[in-house]
Amino acid sequence: MKFGKQLQFLSKEAWKQYYIDFVGLKRALKNYKRAALKKGQFVMHELQANDGTVKQEERATLDPDDEAEFLNLLEENVNKIEEFYLSKLEELQVQMTDITQFVSHGGEATPSFKKKVFDALLLIEDLLDYCHLNAVGCTKILKKFERHTTFPDREVVAEQIKSLNFISQMPALEKAKVIAKQCYTTAVKTGGAKGDKEMEELEQSVLAARSWKLNTILFQFDEHLGKAQLKKRTFHIKQLPLVVAVIVAMIVYFTPIFPEDKQPEQRCLALLAVAIVLWVSEAFPLFLTGIFIPFLVTVSWCVYVSGTNNVMIPSKAASFSLNAMWSSIIFLMLGGFSIAEGLKKYGIDKRIAVFVLHKKIFNTPLRFLFVLEVLCVVLSMWISNVAGPVICMTVSLPIIRDLPPHSQFAKTILLAIAVAGNMGGMTTPISSPQNAVAIQTVMALDPPQSINFAMFVIIQVPLVILLTIIGHFIVTLLYKPDIQQLPQMHADTSGPIPTKGYFVLLAACASIILWFCSQWLEAYTGSIGILSVIPIMLFFGTGLLGKAEFDNLPWTLMMLVGGGSVLGKAVQESKLLQLISDTVTTNIPTSNVYIMLVVFNVLMLIVSTFVSHTVSALILLPLFANVGAELGSPRTFVMCGVAVCCGTMVLPISSFPNLNSISLQDERGDPYLATTDFLKLGSIMSLLCFIGSITLTYGLCYIFGY
Repeated sequence: MKFGKQLQFLSKEAWKQYYIDFVGLKRALKNYKRAALKKGQFVMHELQANDGTVKQEERATLDPDDEAEFLNLLEENVNKIEEFYLSKLEELQVQMTDITQFVSHGGEATPSFKKKVFDALLLIEDLLDYCHLNAVGCTKILKKFERHTTFPDREVVAEQIKSLNFISQMPALEKAKVIAKQCYTTAVKTGGAKGDKEMEELEQSVLAARSWKLNTILFQFDEHLGKAQLKKRTFHIKQLPLVVAVIVAMIVYFTPIFPEDKQPEQRCLALLAVAIVLWVSEAFPLFLTGIFIPFLVTVSWCVYVSGTNNVMIPSKAASFSLNAMWSSIIFLMLGGFSIAEGLKKYGIDKRIAVFVLHKKIFNTPLRFLFVLEVLCVVLSMWISNVAGPVICMTVSLPIIRDLPPHSQFAKTILLAIAVAGNMGGMTTPISSPQNAVAIQTVMALDPPQSINFAMFVIIQVPLVILLTIIGHFIVTLLYKPDIQQLPQMHADTSGPIPTKGYFVLLAACASIILWFCSQWLEAYTGSIGILSVIPIMLFFGTGLLGKAEFDNLPWTLMMLVGGGSVLGKAVQESKLLQLISDTVTTNIPTSNVYIMLVVFNVLMLIVSTFVSHTVSALILLPLFANVGAELGSPRTFVMCGVAVCCGTMVLPISSFPNLNSISLQDERGDPYLATTDFLKLGSIMSLLCFIGSITLTYGLCYIFGY
């Protein structure tokens, strides 16, 4: 990995602005070299490669002004590093003076004294890292300066930098570490203890704090590496599923399923069959199938002009498809993901997690587990049930790594995160893609209906609370914790929240309040999607987030949801859903809403076990809405259906929280969890979610007139 990326991941979050601006210096050097080469100011230099070959390399002769400007930039960076180091050294000197004076007066090792020594040792380790990284950065940038230009005095500048305190005093920091440990041992012995055990506990505490930081860095690095690999990855088309999709389409298209006057419905059924095969088999990446659907809708001549029996011509169908693609729900998701990016960029998400999970009251396994589950539900509720489980995995990873070999508690933690992530995914319209699909589905009805943000939360949260509590007891019953005390865990949250971080929190809270009030604001804004432009503008328009964060938004997921919206709208406007609904309600000899609800939720339970939650919602929720509309309760059908969809977790592939938990491996490369773990726990939780949906969720929908 290049040093610029190493510096990004290894630097202390609260001190980031005080490190060498290595990337900026490298960019400036590149610009000065380019300007000199354009003027023909260079000499050729022979450079011997590792294999012994000699090659010619251009070395630029910079203009005196450019050379002086670069050296000034370097000097500004070095002075910034030196000033910050001296300010932190002053803090350390105050801490060391307190420690040594306390010991010299015969003080015993009280908890407050132990905390002082711990803080001092942690600061020393952070300063050593800080000095080392900046020293390496200065050396590397000077080497680049020498290699790319004819600057002759690199050694002189290097010696000047080496004489500065942040490099020359590194041995003194090591000595201060020894003194702090000696003082601690003396104070412990003064209290009557031998000191060896206490010193070992202190060193383990410092190591645990460093381990937490390292695990967080490794997680960020893995995330970065995954994104980099994804950019390089070439998606391969799966030929066999593609052939199957074509064959299925031909069979459905040419088999006389419907009467002659229902050909648009037949073509739409063929289109639906193709989409299902492509999504389930992943012949194309899921998002690519989503993008492909507007094309299929346009060329299939399957959509009626609204209120008539005339089929839309392709030019009209194209406008219809693209309008459906960029629906209100896409903007709602954009707003939610913008909030998530803001919280992540300024470290607010991790601060919330660390603040909760590092309280001493939660240092027993059962308490920690319950708080971890609640935290995962809350984060999933207001960020997404993708980010929530990932954040909880990050903060609990040091505990998992420090558990005794073969401890069952690692499974307990990972399964608890999976349960909480799935339950949290059904709480708000922004917590999971299937919820967004649910709202879009009822909006696509004729006449359109709505489920406002507040009512969605009010109906779903009681079931989530109930299932989270029951899930906690089931997880701890099936995978009883086999330790009495958690390994000590410390986190680096010593730095203050940046000013922009407070604005992020304010903007996030304001956006959530607006979403809650969307029902009363529709007269002024039109829809919740337009309201969602506000958080997007607050974050990107004020500079809190930039182009990089905008590029990092999950556009593939939004393309998938957008394609599902187009498919749902096409199935609706082709009158296929109406035809299927009439057939279903005619052949199932009952008009009882509740019996039909139970039957359709059984169907959702089966499908979402073997197909991902999002794809299950895209395929089935439009049918739920239409059958529900026939029986006068479309919103009840959709709310109950999406609850079952979110809560099904029988297989690892069923949802992202499941995949997130099963992906973690031990030091030998073996996963902590197996498919049988999900079969055992997931079957119980899925059944309970199904029962809760057709009782509690149905009852609340009935009470609120849904």
